[in-house]
Amino acid sequence: MRGFVLLLVMAVLGLCLWLLLHAGEQQVGAAKGAVRDRATNSKTIVPAPTREKADKDAESRQELAEQQPEPVVLDVDHTSLPVAVDVDRLGGLPPDPIGIGSCALVLHLLDRRTRRRVASEVTLWRLDAPASVNWTRGDQPQYQVNVPLRGVRFEHLVPGRYRAVCHAERADAPDPPSFRVDGSETRVTLELSLPEMRHAWLVLYDEDGSLVEEAEMRMGARTSRPRLVGTRDWVKRRKLVGATPKSAGNRRHGGGSQADFTQHSWVRVRAGARGFDLGSYPGDPRQVTVRQAIEFRVGDGRRATIEVHGAHHGERVYYSVMPRRGPVLDALKLPDGRNGHAIAKEVTVIGRELLAGRATTEKPWRQLPIYVLVHHADYQKLSFVFRLGDGPLATRYVKAKAR
Repeated sequence: MRGFVLLLVMAVLGLCLWLLLHAGEQQVGAAKGAVRDRATNSKTIVPAPTREKADKDAESRQELAEQQPEPVVLDVDHTSLPVAVDVDRLGGLPPDPIGIGSCALVLHLLDRRTRRRVASEVTLWRLDAPASVNWTRGDQPQYQVNVPLRGVRFEHLVPGRYRAVCHAERADAPDPPSFRVDGSETRVTLELSLPEMRHAWLVLYDEDGSLVEEAEMRMGARTSRPRLVGTRDWVKRRKLVGATPKSAGNRRHGGGSQADFTQHSWVRVRAGARGFDLGSYPGDPRQVTVRQAIEFRVGDGRRATIEVHGAHHGERVYYSVMPRRGPVLDALKLPDGRNGHAIAKEVTVIGRELLAGRATTEKPWRQLPIYVLVHHADYQKLSFVFRLGDGPLATRYVKAKAR
């Protein structure tokens, strides 16, 4: 009996233990299932890109694109122009085809002062190119292109020495260095000395040397004139085969002069400690020379016109003089014996400028140029220049026009 009871107790305890273990397994399974359900139903949330990040990505793509130099398209018509071409279509000069090779040149431009990349129009020259049917041996322009900040890639070049003339470089910079192009690719970075803005002042004198403190001023014509690269000292010119000295046909590269004659109003101005303030103007680049005319007048009719020269890269302090008209009109003699007062309205008397650094005496007003022009319909044009330091003005005879 006692043994039966003991077996019964052990069976009950075993059943309880099994129930406890089974319930634990169900709880663990439920927990794992919940975890699986949450993992299955969850989503990865990627935040939408902000405008700032999108802009940065776009800038990065642009910078990457700008690192690749811009290719130069080969001008097939220029390089393969036949010899038997209508020369009148080329301004009377026969063609001078460039050579075609397998070399490439990658060119970048750098501001010498800021060390930043710059853009410029560039003329690429091949030095000492061989003679062609119509032209002698010498330096030959290959391409004229705008080089962007990312640079440019020239292809189909013949091996040899080249020179790149950057039009934006200042006119008084040293001649650009030559370099050799060979192999599959040559990389060149040119450091440029760029024009800088310079301020200008005018010290204005009377004939007796006293300073003019007040006047009326207006901006005059602004003229620009090309500098022909073909006239530089380093250029070995190509000449037309069989040409006479007068028609040697030197290849020159440039354009025509330009002028802006916009009429400006007169403005009353006063001189400061350094003279009349003329404003700031850039220096000349290699390819162009620029002059800005500025006119001055006072109430009694005296006038002066000065030109701020872009070629003056240093300090720009100018001297000029307000000449009296009376002595000039007295010195003019007409065919009928009268003097210049009879045609005073058709006589221009203007003081011109001299850069202060070029004055050689303590009385600069006496060496300043004075320009005279007679422009009367009945008389021949007469113009001359004199200086107060030359002494009394000699008689100038005005001639009648032929009938």
